[in-house]
Amino acid sequence: MTHLTSEEPCIVLKSVRLFLLAAGASLGLIASPSLQAGVVFTTLHSFTTNLNGALPYAPPIQGDDSFLYGTTSSGGTVKLGTVYRAATNGMYTLLYSFTNGIDGSHPTSSLIQGTDGSFYGTAERGGTNNQGTIFQITSNGIFNPLYSFTGGADGSAPQSALIEVDEGEFYGTASSGGAAGYGTVYEINAQTNPAQFTLLYTFTNGVDGATPTSALVSAGGGVFYGTATSGGASSNGAIFELTSSGAFTPLYSFTNGLDGSGPLGLALGSDGLYGLAQAGGTDHAGTVFKMAFGGGLTALYSFTNGVDGSGPVGSLAMGNDGAFYGVANWGSNYAGTVFKVTPQGACSLLTTLAATIPGSLGNASGYSFNLDGDEPTGLILGSDGNLYGTVTYGGGGGYGTIIELVSNSVIAPLFSFGFAAGEYPDAGVIQAPDGNFYGAAYYGGLANDGAIFKMDAAGNTSLLYSFTNGLDNEVPDSPLTIGSDGNLYGTTYSAFGTVFKLAFNGVLTTLHTFTNGTDGSFPLGPLVEVGTNFFGATLGGITAGVGSGYGTVFEFSTNGALNTLHSFTSADGRGPYNGIVQATDGNFYGTVIFGSSNNFGGIFKITPAGTFTSLYAFSNSADGAFPYGGLTQARDGNLYGTSGGYFNSTFGSIFKITTNGLFTPLYIFTNGVDGSHPNTTLLQAWDGNLYGTSGSEIFQVTTNGVLTVLYSFSYDAQSAVASPGPLFQADDGDFYGTAPGGADNVGIVFRLAVPMPAVCLSANLQAGQVNFTWRAVSGLQYQAQYTTNLASTNWLNLGTPIGATNGVAAFSDPIAADPQRFYRLLSL
Repeated sequence: MTHLTSEEPCIVLKSVRLFLLAAGASLGLIASPSLQAGVVFTTLHSFTTNLNGALPYAPPIQGDDSFLYGTTSSGGTVKLGTVYRAATNGMYTLLYSFTNGIDGSHPTSSLIQGTDGSFYGTAERGGTNNQGTIFQITSNGIFNPLYSFTGGADGSAPQSALIEVDEGEFYGTASSGGAAGYGTVYEINAQTNPAQFTLLYTFTNGVDGATPTSALVSAGGGVFYGTATSGGASSNGAIFELTSSGAFTPLYSFTNGLDGSGPLGLALGSDGLYGLAQAGGTDHAGTVFKMAFGGGLTALYSFTNGVDGSGPVGSLAMGNDGAFYGVANWGSNYAGTVFKVTPQGACSLLTTLAATIPGSLGNASGYSFNLDGDEPTGLILGSDGNLYGTVTYGGGGGYGTIIELVSNSVIAPLFSFGFAAGEYPDAGVIQAPDGNFYGAAYYGGLANDGAIFKMDAAGNTSLLYSFTNGLDNEVPDSPLTIGSDGNLYGTTYSAFGTVFKLAFNGVLTTLHTFTNGTDGSFPLGPLVEVGTNFFGATLGGITAGVGSGYGTVFEFSTNGALNTLHSFTSADGRGPYNGIVQATDGNFYGTVIFGSSNNFGGIFKITPAGTFTSLYAFSNSADGAFPYGGLTQARDGNLYGTSGGYFNSTFGSIFKITTNGLFTPLYIFTNGVDGSHPNTTLLQAWDGNLYGTSGSEIFQVTTNGVLTVLYSFSYDAQSAVASPGPLFQADDGDFYGTAPGGADNVGIVFRLAVPMPAVCLSANLQAGQVNFTWRAVSGLQYQAQYTTNLASTNWLNLGTPIGATNGVAAFSDPIAADPQRFYRLLSL
């Protein structure tokens, strides 16, 4: 038999992108786009007490079990440093606390995982002579001291990570000691008992350099490269080559000119060595440099101590895109930055990671730390393609943080608005069957009364309609709806508001003009088409013949006839701010931002005939308050939404509610890196997760409440970008939205690319063959494969690679006489 499932996301096994078509299995695949400017920034762990560890001076590494392993230089049971393990979801485990005995104390370097699966590292102090140690530790915390430095010929104060060349054979540097007192290079064999230590080289503070503090890099064949932070011909540091037999060759001496001063760790590129110098350069703030294997150094970039930071630290990490990523301290916010530099190194190619200001892509700013922590230590590329690091200070507890930079969530501004094309498009965009995107800007246009714009996927934007403040009114401030007749439908807000129909040729028809009577006033939220009619909501209108009213739910036909289904009262709530949604039971559901029994807003149900039921009243506790966002019915049948919170007493929440009123809080916002006061409607994407915005953040949240911040918009004096509108997922799997700011500070349209599982749209057996169609990423190639036994590693290709067109791809398999078949897709 052939096992089929449909409408499910994928499973991803390690780094293989695939899905399995099997009973009870999930479908899909995750694409692996190149690393680009703009990433998701997540604080995985804040060191909050000294018992947890404190002051992590080096980035963690990712073990082959996918956990992060690292050291802190302080904290632990006796405040002398720790070894920790952290999951990529932030779960933290203290593995070992140093005692300043034979184990050592104050580790300041990263760990390395040996071929035996254990982790190896150095402690700068402690040991039998208080000159530092080399140690081994297992993933469950079993600690084994390997060597204690004497402070004599062997060296002292090791600050660099080790590298492993052969099994159990490690190389490293000591920053001081040795015969001349300026540091050493050594080899240690961890397979002998006791471990065998071999001195390879002693620095003299001459042309060879002094004070090596960074790890060596291996070029293979027993050849290593390294740096000394001081010494050299000009006493500004040096780069050297060393063989496993101890043959030493000085390669370059820094001058404190354009080349920099005080070189740090090296990274091995395909065409040479890349590294950082902590000082020097055009502004004496540090440099990024490249040195060819045969010698000859080129300064690629000089830091300015502006938005790009100064005093780079640690080593560069090469991304999957061939670019290098690193961190620098200080900068305009005094906390540090993350930067990207290409091998070409031109300043215009230094791009930001997580805080790119849409509309101001010329900035070479990088991600700036604040609540995330102060003084980053370096980055490493994890096996999952993400970048991980630590920040020494700050964070929730003030003792530093572990951070993640997800390299494959990319945000790209597509278009910056100006007067003619419209201004302040805060209602988001939708995609029409023609593949183009359509949205509303509530100012601007030819008469500055608002506009409807059209944009293709490349960001080419044109004006479809300009409002005139005549019969068509002005200020379109709600998402558009595509009717089954092929026209766009929407509302304007000014002067009580209108409902309009707009053909794709730009011809607009006003269907209804609100009077602030029983029909309501100030419509907001998208219209919902049911049959031949549309349903919507207004914020105002006369209630029971008196007062200004608290809003309505209405129905209207395309011939303009409008019927008020319900007028809100103070008892059932005020202000259905984001319209209504129709659930699978045929009823409509929505939120009111004020009123209800606790006066903090509520959730309601209304039938198409107008029977109204209050389902839930917010209390301004764990459930939140003032739900400005509308509701979304997910594929599990539950309704999901957000509450904005009550100023600074609560910061908003994400909740789930059943159609019979069973309410469950899922997530409480903290006003930290997760943002605060969400006010847009959630979107359920192909992967089954929900996506939304909170303040200046874009987030993903699972249906059980696990939240991940995907992107944080930033601010500057010219382009304040905050409060992005609702998101829309297009056929290509990317998210599109609008936000204030941009080049003219009147709004942008952006695209957020998040790796998205393919979703099987149909799977059927017909005329002797199995036929599949699925959502996929346009432009990518996939290979369909099958096997008759899931325990087998023998997967056979089905035909040639398949491309996706307009977000959809397909393949078929003529079924043979196999008793069963399992299928998978691989991204190529």
